[in-house]
Amino acid sequence: YYPKVMDFQENNLDHFQTHWSKGHPVVVRSVLKGGSSLNWDPVAMFCCYLMTLNSKTGNTTDCMDWCKVDIDVKHFFLGSLSGKAETNTCQERLKLEGWLSSSLFKEHFPNHYAEILNILPISHYMDPKRGLLNIAANLPDSVETPDFGPCLNISYRSGEEYTLPDSVTKLGFETCDM
Repeated sequence: YYPKVMDFQENNLDHFQTHWSKGHPVVVRSVLKGGSSLNWDPVAMFCCYLMTLNSKTGNTTDCMDWCKVDIDVKHFFLGSLSGKAETNTCQERLKLEGWLSSSLFKEHFPNHYAEILNILPISHYMDPKRGLLNIAANLPDSVETPDFGPCLNISYRSGEEYTLPDSVTKLGFETCDM
């Protein structure tokens, strides 16, 4: 089920609940379209974050053979601007993925965090702190919950490789999604 954020503004909650109750994934599209005054560009956001932490290496996946490789994070982000991360590789596809904890995201990007919470459709399901129908938001204080924030998944390809069918990110899920 792939609704646009506007679908929820039209009170299409029954359709959402049908999919949600069956355990279908719900991917909400066009959440930031036209409504954000903030820069959500990954290069702008994460270069700032990485400079703050003085990180040197990130774990990336070479999508040509789906193997984990190490690459300097600065080169990864600069490569996304130029179309490739390393000059000695002619056909390169890299993906950087990981989790930002909610508290870390809120601390380093407070305006972005607030905007996400304000934009969330059907907040009674999705609000991580006050959602009445969000089970994780209503657990007793004695229960320790994992601090999962946004899942970071940034990928790019070099040159004309964008047209190949395997240039997309594979659909997956984490055990915490179950």
